[in-house]
Order: sequence, then C-alpha cells, then structure tokens
Amino acid sequence: MNDLRTVAIRAGEAADAESISMLILELAERYVLPEFPAEGRERFSTAHTPAAIAALMESGYRYLVAECGGELGGCAVERSAGGGLGGVVSGRDGVDHKSQETTHAL
Repeated sequence: MNDLRTVAIRAGEAADAESISMLILELAERYVLPEFPAEGRERFSTAHTPAAIAALMESGYRYLVAECGGELGGCAVERSAGGGLGGVVSGRDGVDHKSQETTHAL
C-alpha cells in the first residue's frame, strides 16, 4: 500500500501521460517558465502536453513515476535504453515534504 511515508517507483504507462504532463507544467509554471520569453514558454508547454508525452513513450522514451500517498509526486525520463536521464521532476504541493526522497529515489 502506498501511504504518505512511502515513495513507490514504477514504470510510467501511457495512462500516466496526463498526470506527468500536469506535474511538469505545474512546476515549470512556478519555477522555470517565468524566465522564458513568450515563444519559449509556448514551445515548452507544447512539448509537454499529454499527447506529446504519450508520443515520446511510444517512440522509446522511458518514464519512471514516483507516487506518494497514491498521488504522482515526481517523474524521470530516460531518453532511450541506456541513454541516460533526460530530466527529473518532483515537488508537487501536498507531497513537497517528500520531494527530496522522491528525487533521490528516482
């Protein structure tokens, strides 16, 4: 069982694309996108829609998701088999207290 004391890591699935997108865009809006020019914000947002993430999964990108209390708290993406991590995201409100553990676990 997944409770607030436990971070569970699993392979992301196409059904997770919407949650992954929401997490990435939520945190980007807060921490990254304010520094981008308008064109950059639009390109970033377009590249991280649920459809775009699902397409990346289909093309071989491997997502790992971290869940805490049944809620997505972080994710990591591997560009391709053996290609190294493309990025790690964690820290959604409600699981911020677990963000260090989530990032470390991913």
